[in-house]
Amino acid sequence: MIEAVIFDMDGVIINSEPIHYKVNQIIYEKLGIKVPRSEYNTFIGKSNTDIWSFLKRKYNLKESVSSLIEKQISGNIKYLKSHEVNPIPGVKPLLDELSEKQITTGLASSSPEIYIETVLEELGLKSYFKVTVSGETVARGKPEPDIFEKAARILGVEPPHCVVIEDSKNGVNAAKAAGMICIGYRNEESGDQDLSAADVVVDSLEKVNYQFIKDLI
Repeated sequence: MIEAVIFDMDGVIINSEPIHYKVNQIIYEKLGIKVPRSEYNTFIGKSNTDIWSFLKRKYNLKESVSSLIEKQISGNIKYLKSHEVNPIPGVKPLLDELSEKQITTGLASSSPEIYIETVLEELGLKSYFKVTVSGETVARGKPEPDIFEKAARILGVEPPHCVVIEDSKNGVNAAKAAGMICIGYRNEESGDQDLSAADVVVDSLEKVNYQFIKDLI
């Protein structure tokens, strides 16, 4: 029985991966480093702390990880507030239907809390989620299961009764490691992600509704 649906945010709720890419390229250029797109795609779904810690070690960056993250968050929020943004097609109708069916919804994102808040406010979706969990608040980021386990614990739902919607390899692996059913969303903006571990893969969230999710259990 479905008791909760947990959404990833970047690449599932909003097409923010192109935003992150543009902002990060500006930061990389100022730092004097070049990160190939193939390598960049492996970062998708991971926490900012994990990503910038890796880059700091690899490129011997002088700035602190916290300073680098602050620049990234600031750039992302500035972009959001200066451009029109919309939910990914299919998200709003799905949230409305799940609410109508009294299915609890949560959000588990590797992004920082302030960025999650900004995105949900800009999209007008904040009221839909009973809980939002940031990767900042768990010891291990995706692909480890911590973030989904925490979301389920707060929601009071056992993992086998949770369905996760994810667009990245790291996110799918985290959901499955948590013992949850996972819908892989193949978002072209998220790069060539290996979603093979997902229980089902869709190329549009407009194909996902309550009955679709119910049939997965």
